[in-house]
Amino acid sequence: MGEFDLPVDVYRLDETEVLRALETRIAGLHSTEASERLARFGANRLPSRPGPTWLQRFLRQFQDPLIYVLLAALVVTVALGHFLDAGVILAVLLINALIGILQEGQAEKALASIRRMLRLQTQALRDGA
Repeated sequence: MGEFDLPVDVYRLDETEVLRALETRIAGLHSTEASERLARFGANRLPSRPGPTWLQRFLRQFQDPLIYVLLAALVVTVALGHFLDAGVILAVLLINALIGILQEGQAEKALASIRRMLRLQTQALRDGA
C-alpha cells in the first residue's frame, strides 16, 4: 500500500497492529479519508498484465525439443536439396504452430470467462456504517 509500514507476514499480526499500521479504526474510514486514499493510492484492484502478442504466441510454439528435431531435419533436407521433403516438414511445423495458437487462444477465452464469473465484491465500513 505504498506509505503503510506492513511486514511481509502481515497475516501474523493481531487486529490492533493491523489497524495501527493501516492508520484506521475498527469502525472503518470516514468518507473523506476514503476519498483521499483513493486519490492517493488508486483503486483497490489487482493489476492485470497484458497478454502476449500474436507473434510471441507464434514463436512460443517452437519451444519444444521435438520441434527442434524437425527444424534440424528441415535444415538438413534443404542442404541436401530435397525441397519437396523440406516443404512437407515446413508445412507440418506451421500447421502445428497454428493449432497451438488456436488452442492457446481458446484456453485464454475460457480463463477470461471464469474470471468474469468469479467477480469479487466486498463491503466496507464508511463513517461507522
